[in-house]
Amino acid sequence: MTVQNLRLENILPNPYQTREGEDPLHIKNLALSITEHGMLQIPSGRLAPGQQGKDALKDPLVQLAFGHSRLAAFKLLNDAGNAGFDVMPVNVSELNNNQMFEMAVAENLERKDLTPIEEARAMQRYMVDFKKNSKEVGELFHLSDSAVRNKLRLLGLPQEVQDKLKDGSLTEGAGRELLGWYELPKEWRDYDARYNSKSLEDRVFKDGAGAEYVKDRVAQILMRSATELSKAPWKWDEQLIGEGIIGLCKGCPNNMEREKKVYCTQKACFEAKKLAWIKIYLSQASLLSGIQVIEEEHMTESSYSLNTFNQWSSSQMEALKIARGAQCENLRLAFDDQRYQGESTKKDDYLGTIGFPKARIICSKRSGFCTCRSAVEKGVNITPGEDGKLDTEALKEINRARRAQDKLNNDLMDQMEVATKQAIYQALIKDDLKVWAGIAEKLDYGGDYRGELRNATTVAQIWMLMAGKIAKSNRYYGDPKSVLKQFNKYLAELGLEALPWDLEPHIEEKPEGKPLIEVFKDEQEPEAADD
Repeated sequence: MTVQNLRLENILPNPYQTREGEDPLHIKNLALSITEHGMLQIPSGRLAPGQQGKDALKDPLVQLAFGHSRLAAFKLLNDAGNAGFDVMPVNVSELNNNQMFEMAVAENLERKDLTPIEEARAMQRYMVDFKKNSKEVGELFHLSDSAVRNKLRLLGLPQEVQDKLKDGSLTEGAGRELLGWYELPKEWRDYDARYNSKSLEDRVFKDGAGAEYVKDRVAQILMRSATELSKAPWKWDEQLIGEGIIGLCKGCPNNMEREKKVYCTQKACFEAKKLAWIKIYLSQASLLSGIQVIEEEHMTESSYSLNTFNQWSSSQMEALKIARGAQCENLRLAFDDQRYQGESTKKDDYLGTIGFPKARIICSKRSGFCTCRSAVEKGVNITPGEDGKLDTEALKEINRARRAQDKLNNDLMDQMEVATKQAIYQALIKDDLKVWAGIAEKLDYGGDYRGELRNATTVAQIWMLMAGKIAKSNRYYGDPKSVLKQFNKYLAELGLEALPWDLEPHIEEKPEGKPLIEVFKDEQEPEAADD
């Protein structure tokens, strides 16, 4: 290694210089420092390739390995007319291309003045020209493998975005998030601009939105337009056949990775695969259970739109057990991806025990019109036909029995309502203040009721209307037991005696003879106290 004073025009830049420009302010400050303190470190370089003979040694051309800022400072001082700055000392030695590259990188990393794009381009050149892998690149740039790969991905951004990273108007974090944005299909980005009334580019480049905003907006688009592949019940290398299916999920070019999640950008293909897989799944469940599969158009409907058997209702589960045992002709299999599979229900989950937890047994009749379920809830005995099955004729007979039980139940609840009305009326005409206070806060005087009050001809009629409205408002839908419980609860709140009824002997079969109590008739208006 020899130190040579070289004319400035004979000093050439490092062919592997990673920095694409100099900071004028930095060069000016460096020039002032050199005039005051001298050059603290002499630049290094090598003879430019191709020089031979004695003439080359007399007036050599030298390529700098590092020291470009010092060269720029010398040129600034020389141009300003400062004597002695037309030459600059350089340590000239033998350096190969790899050493030249690494010294250029080391100089710039020490100064920390490389832009993200300059750094990414230097990494790319190191890998291409010197056959380095990402680990070796990381060792030179003091970064991990993944950090190197992320930095290199910046070179996939549009040129105008790379320029903003170079001039510092865009942060590296925002640039990385924008990679996900530009990977989205253009039609998704165009729709998003209309959806948000402003494009993401305007929000970032004009309004100054940062990395988090870009990240959130990309996530919103993926949620709206793509499907996370982890939700696929099939294996990614499983071959499914059906209209609209493109190919295997594994290695599909329409997949997109984001935040360690893989998304399918072709929703139509995903839904076609889901339907094809569900057909196979339910067909296998049907073979083991002996229950037919529901029509294709209803296979993936929400459980809320199907006539399901609620796992939390003991009566409904009892109805399902009976219907399944008697091979009810209306039972079908449907797919329910959201079906609850908690520990408390697994022991009662027949389909789960045979390996099909996402299948659900439903009734093919319209919601709310399942004969088996309704019969059990009404306390009607379910009896299969002569062949032991619940066929059409057996279901018709059960329906007739259910309607008869419905009439009995409604008659009983009508009697309860009238009896409650009678109890309240009797308390009103006796000026029971607690009853008056209790009903006053609950009465609604609007609508038809106001007209009925105006048409009343006696005080007794008004009291009767009030008592009747309160009784009706406390009659909720349900079976006679629950309705009686509700009436008695309200009577207790008013300080009145409960209805003295025991329904147990009457809920299984229709009672004979006189009604349970003497029903008070509206037209038989009782005598009222003097006004």
